[in-house]
Amino acid sequence: MKVALSLLEKMLNFWKQDGDGLYEWFGAVAAMSALASVASKTHPTEVGATVSSFVGLEAVSRWLTVDAPPILMFRSIFWQNVFMAVVVVVVVAMVVLPVLREERNEERGVCGLGVEYEMKGLLWSRVARTLWVVFAICCQVGPPERLVGALYALAVLAVVLLVTAFVWRVVLERFPDMVSASMSVCLSVVWTSAAFLFLAVLNAAFSPLIRIVSWLFSSESDFHREVREQIIENRSGVELPSGAVSLVEEVVSRPTEGYSQARVPRF
Repeated sequence: MKVALSLLEKMLNFWKQDGDGLYEWFGAVAAMSALASVASKTHPTEVGATVSSFVGLEAVSRWLTVDAPPILMFRSIFWQNVFMAVVVVVVVAMVVLPVLREERNEERGVCGLGVEYEMKGLLWSRVARTLWVVFAICCQVGPPERLVGALYALAVLAVVLLVTAFVWRVVLERFPDMVSASMSVCLSVVWTSAAFLFLAVLNAAFSPLIRIVSWLFSSESDFHREVREQIIENRSGVELPSGAVSLVEEVVSRPTEGYSQARVPRF
């Protein structure tokens, strides 16, 4: 019992420290498996088995299909509907909660940064990854083809909302007196909410891939970026901590050290 509690405590501490990075990958895998499940009309475990067999992990593929535990083989239309309702609740919460935070700041007399700033908090948030995890569970516990229509309906609704908000934004810029100021604020909130909601959901699905691609095709080394930032700090008058070694001085001294140690060939 003590060993189990000790392991549980270690797991909780690890989750508190490094849980965000781990959950980022978990949410991306859930999103990829859910999208592949809807496209192929198979369950996420079957998609994982196909990928595992393709890369040579036959034991994992067999565990996901033939030797799968009962929890992975559980199927229920009722629970699929329940998890779909949870997906709808999560989407509504992603839109409503940032607006409520801004209103709560105004009620407390705190000068908020606006609804747009609160909606930006959805980017890299855990709730967007949780949305994909719940959607993957929906594909697992019931027929994935039942979710094709719902996914298309949500996509069409998002496109219609974005297009409508964009058209209204263009109209308001050309004809500012067409609607009242309160209506203009409401349309701005709708535009911002739809845009950041869409970006947050996409970012939760592809953020690890974006990180890998940006790292592979980075055109600036880490050392060069640190030197550039320190040069900017020096020009802005920010003093370095006592005892700190300036990277700028190190870069300047590097050629001198190299040339003093190099031997010039004689002809």
